Amino acid sequence: MHRHTLTNLILVVVLFALGVLAWMRPGIEAPREPFTLTEYNFDALQSIRAEKNGQLVYQLEKIDGNWRLIAPDAAAADPAEVEQLINKTKLTSKNRYSVSEVNLAELGFAEPFMKLVIDDQELLVGNNESISQRRYVKSGDWVYLVDSLAIFSLDRDPDMFLPEPTADNEPDNN
Repeated sequence: MHRHTLTNLILVVVLFALGVLAWMRPGIEAPREPFTLTEYNFDALQSIRAEKNGQLVYQLEKIDGNWRLIAPDAAAADPAEVEQLINKTKLTSKNRYSVSEVNLAELGFAEPFMKLVIDDQELLVGNNESISQRRYVKSGDWVYLVDSLAIFSLDRDPDMFLPEPTADNEPDNN
């Protein structure tokens, strides 16, 4: 074998080894699936209650298959708005911590910004995380970091659940 052929053969083996190494990506973990805080079957839900800074903002209940706003005032609720709210509560996070690993008061859970109770599941919304402006959300035995925009979409005025006025349900002002 000529010296150049041997050198080329060694280079091919080295390149092949580097290609295999790059393909295997040692030390690089595959991205993990985000953690799911909540998953609901819309048809099975019966109640939703939201509190902000300790005060009741709204309470919705399904009565005879129809969603009703129970508080602050009683009225029929727009099912599309309720479904949209429930879809927005299907939160995910790439980070979670056991409640035993964190100081709950430091994260804002002593006086949560918001509390959302969907059937029997309670979501507490704590402080903003300072670096990425995500919010701490406690669900069960876990604390998650959730995008602040997702939390903002849960902070609703009760009037948003009322159906749009139509000719059939407008008050008669005559």
